[in-house]
Amino acid sequence: MANFDSELVKCPYYRRSETNRICCEGLKKKTTINFTFEDGKKRRAYMNIYCNDIHNYNNCMICNMLNRKYGVIRDG
Repeated sequence: MANFDSELVKCPYYRRSETNRICCEGLKKKTTINFTFEDGKKRRAYMNIYCNDIHNYNNCMICNMLNRKYGVIRDG
């Protein structure tokens, strides 16, 4: 089933989402980090706050960790 939420994503580490899960780039090649929520409503809320917001996705704990992996330094 197609996930139309993906069309709105701004985070470069996002890979896909499912009913109650967000899958992001992993720390090692050919791996993903799976962020699992209690339900789809909470997943969508998280995506709207972080994944879909060009000004806020860097505040996601997974994005922040992956930025450190690549040596990306951000202000604040």
